[in-house]
Amino acid sequence: MFSGDIIQDCSIMYCLLEEIPLRSGSSRRRLCKEGASVLYGYSWKGFLTYDENYNKVYRTPHPTKKGMYLTQLKAKHPYLQDYFNEFRDLHFPGFQFNQVMINKNYPVKRHKDTKNVGVSTLISFGDYTGGKTRVYTEDKIIDYDSYCNPVQFNGSLYEHEVLPYEGERYALVFFK
Repeated sequence: MFSGDIIQDCSIMYCLLEEIPLRSGSSRRRLCKEGASVLYGYSWKGFLTYDENYNKVYRTPHPTKKGMYLTQLKAKHPYLQDYFNEFRDLHFPGFQFNQVMINKNYPVKRHKDTKNVGVSTLISFGDYTGGKTRVYTEDKIIDYDSYCNPVQFNGSLYEHEVLPYEGERYALVFFK
């Protein structure tokens, strides 16, 4: 599917994701009211909502991890896992992940990823200007340009945010 050329592959990923409706869950909407931020992976949260008859609606159970549930996006689009794996193998090989946060036009404010474990890989693409990721370490501030450029940092240790941008911006965060 992908060519190995990072610019072309980001364009292909953009086209794939544009076909999928993305909607933030309630906790992500509290963090940032704009855009969409959707987890592709699994969660311990099984309960989703109530249906029109007030019956509880649950996520799909994970096939091998007891007590875990597939996110709605993973349950509806399982084929994306193969695309994410191929993209990773071409552009940041060997990086281990089991979740992908898909952000579309989501200018998230300064925060830490408290539930992530270790280093994450971030890459962004789309038709936008600006939108660097600012990371606050113990002794300095680093502005990363992740546009078609995989960037790695530990978002569970360091606060980070997306700087202002104009246009349409997708960001994928691969993490454990």
